[in-house]
Amino acid sequence: MRGALSLAARLRSLPAEDLRALLLRRAPAVTGVQDHADLAEALLSRPNLDAALDRLVRPELALALELAAAETGIPAGSLGHDVPQRLDHLALIELADDGWHLYDAVAERLAERGVEADSLRTPDAVEPSERPDGLATERAFLLVSGVAELLHELAREPARRLQHGGLALPAARRLAERTGRPRTEIETLLSLADEAALAAGDSAWERGAEADSWLDARPAERWRILAAAWRGRLPPAALDDLAHGWRDGPETLLQRLLPLGGAERERFAERIGEAELLGIAVDGTIGAAGQAVLERRDADAEAAIGAAMPAPVERVYLQHDLSVIAPGPLRGDLDRRLRGVALAEGGGLASSYRITTETVEQALVDGETADDLLAFLGALSLTGVPQPLEYLIRSTAGRHGSLRAGPPAAEETEGPEPAVSVLHAEDPSVLDTVLVDQAVAPLALRRSGPHRALSRFDPEVLYWTLRDARYPVALEDAAGALVTPRRPVPAQRRSTGTAPYAALVERLAALPAPNAAEDEAGWIARRIELAVRRKGLVRLTVRMPDDRTVEAVLEPTSIAGGRVRARDRAADLERTLPLSRIVAVEPAD
Repeated sequence: MRGALSLAARLRSLPAEDLRALLLRRAPAVTGVQDHADLAEALLSRPNLDAALDRLVRPELALALELAAAETGIPAGSLGHDVPQRLDHLALIELADDGWHLYDAVAERLAERGVEADSLRTPDAVEPSERPDGLATERAFLLVSGVAELLHELAREPARRLQHGGLALPAARRLAERTGRPRTEIETLLSLADEAALAAGDSAWERGAEADSWLDARPAERWRILAAAWRGRLPPAALDDLAHGWRDGPETLLQRLLPLGGAERERFAERIGEAELLGIAVDGTIGAAGQAVLERRDADAEAAIGAAMPAPVERVYLQHDLSVIAPGPLRGDLDRRLRGVALAEGGGLASSYRITTETVEQALVDGETADDLLAFLGALSLTGVPQPLEYLIRSTAGRHGSLRAGPPAAEETEGPEPAVSVLHAEDPSVLDTVLVDQAVAPLALRRSGPHRALSRFDPEVLYWTLRDARYPVALEDAAGALVTPRRPVPAQRRSTGTAPYAALVERLAALPAPNAAEDEAGWIARRIELAVRRKGLVRLTVRMPDDRTVEAVLEPTSIAGGRVRARDRAADLERTLPLSRIVAVEPAD
């Protein structure tokens, strides 16, 4: 017998992080859970069990049925690795000395749901008459280009998230416009980027830790990273079924892959949609690169998709109208630096950019100099640096920092109207213009000298307001050094509660260890109470008055007043035992 008692003992032995990982995988309702025995009962309750069983893909469900029919444990070595490991991680099976066992409640629920092993046979392999490798490559390139534009835009301005986790509508519109992808796909792109550590965020989406290295990679390598991240969101046991494709429609695949249905089919439908966007499949037919992804041959996948992708270019045409034309996708590291001084206007096979006063000003804020910019553009250009472009860069650099926003002097923070920030102008006439400009009137600037004006707003607010009004302003710190600010995100307040299940795991970890003498009796009583509710057999170890120990397999019926009443099925009689004499409770074999 392997029931809640056995599971409770296992849960108690898990390290806190492993227990929380299990709970995150199962996502059970845990209302009223006070200890590990309560948690075991919750995990094996019908609603929580159904939610876990619905997630099982065909090979996993087939193994569960095999374990349910087995009279003894099935040796671990005979089952491979991936499938039993996932069932174990979902707390549906456990490994004993004689092999894997299904928990009794799981076997009972499978029987009640009427799942038949014959319906779970491996599908016959059907080779497509023609692989869609050309269309797959086109989709892959467009997807990679869209994610790249997404990351560049997140670097420029993070995308605000709503309290429930969705993307704010203005941010979704902005990202759709910049990426050239439908607004309905933006959440999918963010999800793929998140899985690959390219984007992350709580109140707002921002560039992730791996974004820069990904952007510097070749298009085929970028695709391989995204495809591997997509695969990592799937149970390994599902990959073989997915490799057969879904030419007869995704609904047929989902019915075969997830026989028990439930909400998991909706999540898998999203993964299928992502596979189509990535070019792993085209209208349900798996291409050569997609087949390699599903078979975990990532190097082959990258080679297959890269063979037909356009090669990156390393030189561009600088035009007199300040536009920049790349005759192909620009090499990643060059594209990243060029975007530091130019606005990308179009991607794809031929990329275009435009250099403006604002983009040059931003490059100067980021630490570039006029000479550095001209040297970089000169080396990048096939046609040299046009005179209008050189004039724009040098004239903008000459004006850069003529207005500086920063913290005020100590004496300016005192008095009836203390200042929070100061605006310094090298040319008093420029300050005159700023003070009468209605676009910056909300800053409530007041002149404190020929070259200075004070404000009650933070220096960054002062800086961004003037930047948006197209003034050549720079931001400086208290020492007078220029700093590069990040545009603030107007994020909606989000919950600051603890992570899911963290409080429960912390509470369970604080429970007294069952091997402590003063706590052993309470733990034994709790396990017996659970056995009473489950009406199951347990093996009790009882210490006799002469200090001998004996074992008995009994069915506890009640516990009260320090005594346990239990039915001895073998002798067909009821026994009463002092709880203080019971030294161990184990599941009956």
